[in-house]
Amino acid sequence: MKNTIIFLFALIIASCTNKKEGIAITNVSIIDVKSGLIIENQTLLIEGSKIFKIESSNKTSIPNGYEKVNGSGKFLIPGLWDMHVHTSSEDITRDILLPLFIANGITGVRIMAADCFEPCWDLDLTITQTRKLQLEVDQDKIIGPKTILSSFYINETLPDSSSIQAPLTAKHGRELVHLLKQRNVDFIKIYDDIPREAYLALADEASKIEFDFAGHVPFDMKTS
Repeated sequence: MKNTIIFLFALIIASCTNKKEGIAITNVSIIDVKSGLIIENQTLLIEGSKIFKIESSNKTSIPNGYEKVNGSGKFLIPGLWDMHVHTSSEDITRDILLPLFIANGITGVRIMAADCFEPCWDLDLTITQTRKLQLEVDQDKIIGPKTILSSFYINETLPDSSSIQAPLTAKHGRELVHLLKQRNVDFIKIYDDIPREAYLALADEASKIEFDFAGHVPFDMKTS
């Protein structure tokens, strides 16, 4: 399979202009990721961002005005998701990282630190910057994947200095949940050193308002 190119749905769509009525990928072998089977000699008809027909190339009639992509000798798979990624500065993320995800077949990512409280490190992004980049992707101004965006790392490394942003107490853990909800992140990113009391309160409060959280299991939860 040295000379075989794997087409990915979003990459094909992103590479074609909107001037055509649709896109027809012909004579391609589709990998059914559910069954593991390879279905040969298929044609896909795409309009906008949706695939509305997949059938044997021998039976397919391609409408006028469609852009044709010859998939002979090639394979087609669904776009992939990477569920744990990190970004960099706004310029590096826009110009390098987001296009590279698409180039490697990754059409969706879960960014595990998509926000920071200012002042931020030079290679961190605030949720406002991250949302702005996603809007540029949605408006076809730049090439990039769909994103799910987490908060900054919820951690506590300074003993006896509890705050809402770095909670030691149950009170601060609960208050942090609402602060992050207001910041419009998609979920809360848990890290290693949040104390048991703060973590349990945060988890309880997040569950009450149906606000997802994910990440590490805190050390205090492993040893208690």
